[in-house]
Amino acid sequence: MDALKKNPKVLLACFSIYDGNVDTVKNVSRILDSDAIDCWCCCDGSFFDGSKNSKIKYVKAPKKNGLCLGTFRLTQIIKMRHWIKKERFDFVYFESVHVWNLFVMFGVRKVKFFSSIHDVKPHDDSHHSILDKIYKYILKKSDTVFVRSAFSLKEIKLTYPHYSNKIDMFPLAVRYDGFEPKKILTRKILFFGRIKKYKGIDTLFEIAKKCPQYSFLIYGKGDKDTEADLAKCSHLENVFIHNEFVSSLEVSSIFYDSDMVIFPYKTATQSGVVLDAYRFSRPVIAFNVGSMGEQILDGTTGFLVEKNNLDGFCESIAKIGRMNLSELNEMCKNAYSFGNEHYSYDSCANHLANVFKSKI
Repeated sequence: MDALKKNPKVLLACFSIYDGNVDTVKNVSRILDSDAIDCWCCCDGSFFDGSKNSKIKYVKAPKKNGLCLGTFRLTQIIKMRHWIKKERFDFVYFESVHVWNLFVMFGVRKVKFFSSIHDVKPHDDSHHSILDKIYKYILKKSDTVFVRSAFSLKEIKLTYPHYSNKIDMFPLAVRYDGFEPKKILTRKILFFGRIKKYKGIDTLFEIAKKCPQYSFLIYGKGDKDTEADLAKCSHLENVFIHNEFVSSLEVSSIFYDSDMVIFPYKTATQSGVVLDAYRFSRPVIAFNVGSMGEQILDGTTGFLVEKNNLDGFCESIAKIGRMNLSELNEMCKNAYSFGNEHYSYDSCANHLANVFKSKI
């Protein structure tokens, strides 16, 4: 028992096809693995990098987090359960919500489960009833459920008060490789990520009209709900649209080419794109919705604007636009430093290590 207390065996699992989630579990598991914690990782085989690591288990995961053809790949699920039982993990941590998490929880006992929930309330109301059932099952089966912001912590405890003693918070994490100062001013403004209605693409159109002296770069895949808004944006001469999925290899050059990153979101829980902006040393501008006020230090890492205040948003753009290279780089450095301190893999690993050690 004493040996077990000194060296808990932990599995970090992620069945998502999004590289950000998988990158987190692979890197955090590597940091956690030590004399104090025996840490393993399980993720989709499409992320195999050719290296030999016996502590990484690759599986053939579905192409969607929800229901799809690959969801009921029973042979794969059964093999994964058997492997988890064979390895006798003390803890299994799920980085993101996925239907396969439920299958593992249902079929594996004598393990403490830890789960993370990114969006307490879905941005798409059509998924609300399904996610409500999934969240209740996760809360029932998990020892601890993590949300990613104080805003979400308050929200989930109000929604599921019966499980409030199981709920904790720690932020998202991304890779921080090093500060990259700007070498030239480009007057380019970036809007990045999946293009959804709640992210305010219609508002971005109004902002771009009011700021013709700047170039607006829209990178990300839209959907049917945003087709009309993207079409309107495409008619503006100062807007460039790349309506496609962006590979991880392209991301850094896109951020480094811009002077700032904007978030005209109507609603938000927390944004992984804010963390991306910080890791690529870029200041951000956002409406103060959801947990944006937790992620952004107003006037230091960027600017927070009162919700729906278009003129205030444009003035914040102008504040950054009036900066010389030295002034902008000071804000870029602030953004990187704040992100590296609060949202790095090391920070995430340290938090999880303390949780696992306290639970053994």
